[in-house]
Amino acid sequence: MKWLLPPLAGLSLGKRFFLGVFLILAIVSCGFYITIAKSFELLDDQLVNRNLHERMHLFIDSYAQYGDATLMPKAANFIGFIGAHPNSPPVPAVIKDIPAGEVTNDLQINRRYYHALREVYQGRDFYLMLDDGFLEAIKTRIGLIAITSLTLAIIVSLLIAGWLSRLISRPVTALALAVNDYLPEAYPANKLGDRFRDDEVASIARAFDSFVERLTRFVDREQAFTEDASHELRTPLTVILSSLQLLAEDKTVSISGQARLARIQRAAENMQSLIDALLWISREDSPATMPSVELGELSRDLVQQLSEQIQRKPVTLEFQNLSNYPRFVPKGMAGSIVSNLLINALNHTEQGAIELIVYDDRLIVRDNGYGINMDDIPHIFERRYRGGRSRGQGLGLYIVKRICQSLNWRISVSSAPGKGACFIIELPPADNV
Repeated sequence: MKWLLPPLAGLSLGKRFFLGVFLILAIVSCGFYITIAKSFELLDDQLVNRNLHERMHLFIDSYAQYGDATLMPKAANFIGFIGAHPNSPPVPAVIKDIPAGEVTNDLQINRRYYHALREVYQGRDFYLMLDDGFLEAIKTRIGLIAITSLTLAIIVSLLIAGWLSRLISRPVTALALAVNDYLPEAYPANKLGDRFRDDEVASIARAFDSFVERLTRFVDREQAFTEDASHELRTPLTVILSSLQLLAEDKTVSISGQARLARIQRAAENMQSLIDALLWISREDSPATMPSVELGELSRDLVQQLSEQIQRKPVTLEFQNLSNYPRFVPKGMAGSIVSNLLINALNHTEQGAIELIVYDDRLIVRDNGYGINMDDIPHIFERRYRGGRSRGQGLGLYIVKRICQSLNWRISVSSAPGKGACFIIELPPADNV
């Protein structure tokens, strides 16, 4: 019966129940038909044998009493003959030599079928034939009655099955609609277990409530941890930024020192934006509520911040802003994407060049470093996944992917070992940012 499982898998609960009832009715109908057919066979044999023998006894008794061959059985469906008797019609050749005492079936005379019986009495052969058309008419009437009754029974059963299938599937459908319209933030006021009677569907609803309760506690813990962590990280950053403002006002600081302080301030501000971006991701808030910045300016600032790290390697960082119009993006989220991609390129390039290009509809970060193995490419955006040359914790590209999904940006990568990597971020139209 395993061949039935794939078709049934796509059917609803009500349709499965209806189909099950239909199959049961089909099996019962087949059994009923076979039973009726066998019953007709038995009825035919018993009725024919009994009638022919009874009529034959009456026929012989009449002859023995009156000696008249014209006293045939008084039934329109019977025909009698007496062998070698002057008053009897001639005996048909087809029945002359049938066995005595046994009913012979399906004898054809003039395109009609008969059942015949031969008996011997006082040296004479007595023959009696029963017209089969009469029995066939009876069987036809009985068959029509049986078929009509069975058809009505099947129709009534299917109607009841349809009603029962809707009755059975109604609470399941109601539960599915309730789950679809479920608002997790309204828990526990909207528990589903209270809406259903104490049956199997109510058990599923209570299990769902229990799962939502555990999930809610888990989410609450994660949000509490994120908020606490962000608060603890913001405190030292606030101190750093305040100190930088005081140092910037100090006239004794040299021009080169002021430039270093400016870079530190930009790095601290970007760190603060990154913390805000991660907090927004954890809460799944709308990116539209974040402070915005022009993408080209943000990319240029991030390139400048990485200049000192680039100077320690024989690597050049090239930035091009080829966009024709300004594009404003959430500062923290976009900054996290660009900085993670640049740092990733820097970590995997010992010498050569790293390019950051901003277009109207896309952003490209390209390097000529180690490249990425083909087996690693499908997994590099997975959380905690680390390739063969990875130096981090496997979170940078995962965070980039998550932020791109939040901004409705599409990121892709092409690479080959020893030929560098190219990350392309496709941007939606500016009015959808």
